[in-house]
Amino acid sequence: MEKKHLLTSAQKIYRSARYAILALILLTILNVLLDLLNRETYIVSTVFISFNLHAVSAYLLAALSLVPYMLCFLFSKKHPAWLIVALVLVSIDTFALLCMALFNFFLLLVMIEDVLFHILVIVLLSLGIKNGKAAMAADSFYHEG
Repeated sequence: MEKKHLLTSAQKIYRSARYAILALILLTILNVLLDLLNRETYIVSTVFISFNLHAVSAYLLAALSLVPYMLCFLFSKKHPAWLIVALVLVSIDTFALLCMALFNFFLLLVMIEDVLFHILVIVLLSLGIKNGKAAMAADSFYHEG
């Protein structure tokens, strides 16, 4: 029988940061699919750049723009440095969202949930980066022997 261990708080925080990336990816895909089906529905917390790329060009380009986020999610399981890459990507995306809002204040009012979700993801990624080393050390401790 395999021993089960409780996750440390560092591991829980690190896991939350990783799943924040996955949530961004899945919600973006859902929004693109809803738009493709001509639904008048928009779900909060899309990767802003990817969602707007599909409106300007092909859906394939929007899907390709999500690849770096997926790589960050996959590779961050073993290497905490990938959370730093994800943090940079989300920060650039948030900056693009805020720049767009500067040109159109109404857009900021409409997308305030997106801005808040982006800020939440930035905070989670920052905490994940801070706890990454401890999470990896605890993980290797439980997988030895």
